[in-house]
Amino acid sequence: MNLREIKIALTVDLMNQVGSQASIASVQNAMSRYQSEVGSFVGSTEKNGANLGDGLLGKTIALHFENLTLDLDLVTNTHSSELMIQGFNLKENFA
Repeated sequence: MNLREIKIALTVDLMNQVGSQASIASVQNAMSRYQSEVGSFVGSTEKNGANLGDGLLGKTIALHFENLTLDLDLVTNTHSSELMIQGFNLKENFA
């Protein structure tokens, strides 16, 4: 599995999102192009959360695939309900 290639492709996909359309669903959709490498989507878990102040909430959501886990760092504006992806990290699952 080429994690570098997947990271670059996911970065480009997120940068090409119009306005604030980047969402967890758009990330799952982007990852589906690499299903042969990452495997099927297994589920998601919320790892942690924190109040960032000024109506902003931060949290990390782990999207689990058969062969890797994608940690998404998210920021939500509680005033506008806008969800922004702050960053992500890919980790290979070793069995």
